[in-house]
Amino acid sequence: MSTFVSYTIQAHITAFPKNQDEAVYLALKRASDAKLYPSLWQVVTGNIEPNETAIDAAIREVKEETSLQIKNIWTIPFVATFFNPYKNEIHSVPVFGFEVGYSEVIKLSKEHQDYKWLSFDEIIKLLQFPSHIEGTKIFNNFVLNKKNINIFKYK
Repeated sequence: MSTFVSYTIQAHITAFPKNQDEAVYLALKRASDAKLYPSLWQVVTGNIEPNETAIDAAIREVKEETSLQIKNIWTIPFVATFFNPYKNEIHSVPVFGFEVGYSEVIKLSKEHQDYKWLSFDEIIKLLQFPSHIEGTKIFNNFVLNKKNINIFKYK
């Protein structure tokens, strides 16, 4: 029998550069020497530490992996799922959205080797995990639209 667990978070990062009408989204390329998924393009992911809430883990991971200044946080109305065949676990992953200050230069953690700011269409084509693609779509199409932008805002 599989076990259901929630040890990880998924965080989507967007920014609104000056003199641009559209938001841009941050994609991170995993380090080529990473044990899991080397050189894969992804959004911010990370583990929830003991005695830490999922939202606190997401905030910590965004800061650790990008060093960007957080402006706004949303709880995206989507829970990503994946199966870990090595542990026979089904993971339910809370998903968050972050608006940060746009920066051409990002200080990456050792987990990643590169990054790109991309349009919505570009990031959808680049991401490789179905849950990252779906989370980005929901963040863009549902949360960031003018009608719903404050409904899921955190604090």
